[in-house]
Amino acid sequence: MKAGQLLLAVTSGIPITRHLTAVYCGAIIAGQLLLAVLSGILITRHLTVSYCGAIIAGQLLLAVTSGISINRHLTVGYHGATIAGQLLLAVTRGILITRYLTVGYRSATIAGQLLLDVTSGILISRHLWVGYRRASIAGQILLAVTRGFR
Repeated sequence: MKAGQLLLAVTSGIPITRHLTAVYCGAIIAGQLLLAVLSGILITRHLTVSYCGAIIAGQLLLAVTSGISINRHLTVGYHGATIAGQLLLAVTRGILITRYLTVGYRSATIAGQLLLDVTSGILISRHLWVGYRRASIAGQILLAVTRGFR
């Protein structure tokens, strides 16, 4: 994978019952982002996230092409060192989550947060929070979403 890109790919027609791995290799923050989805959600087409920090200036676009009805845009805004802020991922259907899924993201050069808000299968009634510290965790984030977790 090229430097500065984050690619998350879910292959066609595979129920998500095992780990999905996304590798992040950037010039500033070398590390890995491991996303473990342990539910049995069926995705019938590709789900990709591409990240090019230098070229796209920190913007992420998440495109879900099929399998889940989406009645508005899925957009992820990334605010780095210049504009400290949050990432918001909104999925409007298919998964029931009553509270936020949050991932805290902190490094030497990029201060901010990741906010994952899935608004509508899996009932999560409390916060899932993962803290990320480059020095102590060596650049890895594990976000585990399990079916029926409360």
